[in-house]
Amino acid sequence: MHFQTWDDYRVSAPRAWVPVGVEIGREAVDLRAYWHPPCAVYILGAEDGGLTNEAAALCRDLVVIPSNLCLNVAVAGAIVMYDRLTKKTRK
Repeated sequence: MHFQTWDDYRVSAPRAWVPVGVEIGREAVDLRAYWHPPCAVYILGAEDGGLTNEAAALCRDLVVIPSNLCLNVAVAGAIVMYDRLTKKTRK
């Protein structure tokens, strides 16, 4: 799905969705300790600037991928999805 603005997202997103921000520079839960909600929508920021304040405020949870390396957004998204899948299969 694509939304033109955050206001469009707020109005149109299904109510069961739980917005989860993937962030590096804010107070965030380590991904290794995070249990993903059943209906999560993941919001990833720009590679050079992270999430905007508006996007971070929209998120119920913020998670951080523990890494000493700089990750591009595609790699970060893949890591989060892999983590979600492995934790779901372990339940």
